[in-house]
Amino acid sequence: MCNCNKSKKSITAPAVRRSQPRPEYANAGPPELTIEEGETLDEKCRTMGEYLGLGGPVPVQIMIAAIENPSYAYRLLDSTNSPDEIRRLLDNPPPVRQRSHTNMELVAKAGRALVRWGLSGFSSAGEDMLLRRETACLACPHLAAPKKVLQKLSASAKPVNETGKRTGNKICTICGCVVKNKMRLATDTCPDEVPETPGVNRWGEGLAAG
Repeated sequence: MCNCNKSKKSITAPAVRRSQPRPEYANAGPPELTIEEGETLDEKCRTMGEYLGLGGPVPVQIMIAAIENPSYAYRLLDSTNSPDEIRRLLDNPPPVRQRSHTNMELVAKAGRALVRWGLSGFSSAGEDMLLRRETACLACPHLAAPKKVLQKLSASAKPVNETGKRTGNKICTICGCVVKNKMRLATDTCPDEVPETPGVNRWGEGLAAG
């Protein structure tokens, strides 16, 4: 069980250097992280846990869920000032596809994810990208009302006739993400391939490598 209410301190996780003092997340992205060779999966879990203010590592399954689901990772790191929300997210990770990964593969994936999160600052989709994605989602047969409590809490249920808000709190039945949150994250992607255009998803973007 995580100790989300534990006061945060300026901590540098093993084998990770912070290039500058951590800024407030409301004003900037996560601090840039430099990952050293030889770091283990446990250390990468600790890096994420310390950033979230847990006072220890996140469980391995949480790290894997965050790697596989960028929207989930975004919500975790965007909730550093809300211990209750972090606790809900940690207790309700999204399902991940069952894959066979070696420990070295997981370490490499976790390392790339930490760097990506630190460098990208979870950049938001621009207005044109957001409109294109939302229009595609509104016409998608996989758009559905949420069933899980966490999904219902992740966005306002009332659709608004405004770009980025027209899907309300509806989810994608393929990945389980709340569409309103998912389409705003520039680094996230639609999981559904368009049959007429192999390799391209419903957003008109390249399909992510499996």
